[in-house]
Amino acid sequence: MAVVDLVSAAGYAALSYSGVTNSGATTICGSLGTYPSASVDGGIVVACSGTRQIATGAANTAEKDLGAAFTDAMGRTGGVLLTHVDIGGQTLYPGLYRETGVLAVSSADVHLNADGNPDAVFIFLVQGDLIVGPDRRVFLDNGAQAANVFWVLQGYGALGTNVRFVGNILSYTGISMDTGSGLEGRALALTRNVTFLANQITFP
Repeated sequence: MAVVDLVSAAGYAALSYSGVTNSGATTICGSLGTYPSASVDGGIVVACSGTRQIATGAANTAEKDLGAAFTDAMGRTGGVLLTHVDIGGQTLYPGLYRETGVLAVSSADVHLNADGNPDAVFIFLVQGDLIVGPDRRVFLDNGAQAANVFWVLQGYGALGTNVRFVGNILSYTGISMDTGSGLEGRALALTRNVTFLANQITFP
């Protein structure tokens, strides 16, 4: 299964349509972009050779590429229909997964198992929101790579307090991370904002 091609949006650890809200010390290991909004709260450290693309032409192109990637992902067919709103406690293998409502990780942690293939791709197509409960973890097992995990949401993505999450979050609306949560991946919002509360985002 082919990855979701983010094109220029792949160059961003965080990308937002309507700005970035932040409270506390947040570090982004990678680039930060917004378009068309130029609203970015203080307290965000952009590290690891990342750049700030605030209401720039490059960020505009990245948002367009994000839209194309979102459309590509949502247009894919087949896959496994998830039978539980809460996937906590499950070990999932490479493939395409579908959730027709809200997808939660709340009762326990989740393991993504690449079965020894570092190129293995995991795609989650969610018609509702992604809700990750406090202190939950998503683990990468047996060669799984954060860059090859895609959470594609018609709704919003919300990571609770002290969550450790992995993968590329492509949200049609917005993304929020509660206090102390961390993401190895990308937070990419197509039509709304990204909200941070003393977080760590690491480019995959």
